[in-house]
Amino acid sequence: RILEDLLGDRSRPYFFARLQGENQGIFEIVDDERQVEAFSVGSIRKTDAGVFTDAWCSFPTKTSQAAGAGAAGGPAKVLAYTIDIRIHPDHSLEGRAELQLESRSSKDRIIPFVLSHWLVLTGVVDERGRSLTMVADVARGGPLVGTRTHDQIAVTLPEPHSAGERFRLTFNYHGNVIADVGNGVLYIGVRGGWYPHIDAGLPARYDLTFHSPEKLTLVATGARSTEKSAEGLAESHWHSDGVFRVAGFNLGPYISVERSAGKT
Repeated sequence: RILEDLLGDRSRPYFFARLQGENQGIFEIVDDERQVEAFSVGSIRKTDAGVFTDAWCSFPTKTSQAAGAGAAGGPAKVLAYTIDIRIHPDHSLEGRAELQLESRSSKDRIIPFVLSHWLVLTGVVDERGRSLTMVADVARGGPLVGTRTHDQIAVTLPEPHSAGERFRLTFNYHGNVIADVGNGVLYIGVRGGWYPHIDAGLPARYDLTFHSPEKLTLVATGARSTEKSAEGLAESHWHSDGVFRVAGFNLGPYISVERSAGKT
């Protein structure tokens, strides 16, 4: 978050404090003017089910309210995804994702993305073929890529794009987000993190291609336009007949049944 200000718009400040209370334990106070609800108070809770954020309150400030959702919605938004995924017999995957983006800020060079920390990001290039710098949360003493501790990755643009300008970024990555949970059931545990995105809640178009083991059936978001098999691999192509807020897939030894009901 500090890097966003150092390499971008410094007009939306940031304040963070972590406090120790006698009755409430450790809690945090945040004023981040890049967010729509800039002011928040909450704590991190650990239970047997895992770690979660316990939000005590969250609301806009006068500054963030005046800026509006557009100004606080991030430096760019994704208009369309073109994703090609190859799934190997051990269920690991290799991915290539081309994102068409639209700039929201003429000052910011840092764009934060979400990508599962179980996936290794090997490179990001712009539409001119230039390799871009990636910054990620990493384990202490580890290399930049491969020991990420969170799902956040920041990509640094060589120069900011004018507000409204469209541009493309291409991500290459690999790893394993598919777990075999027994009885032939495969589970994709990172519903929104198997491809790089800025905000899974924003509508965008998706063009998805999968190469997967032929013995498994793959289903994905959108309408399946083509499907073929060769040399033990099944290839399927899915496209969005409209805009979706998130895309997903699953695969397994499924039995497929079709039934028509009117136009459905």
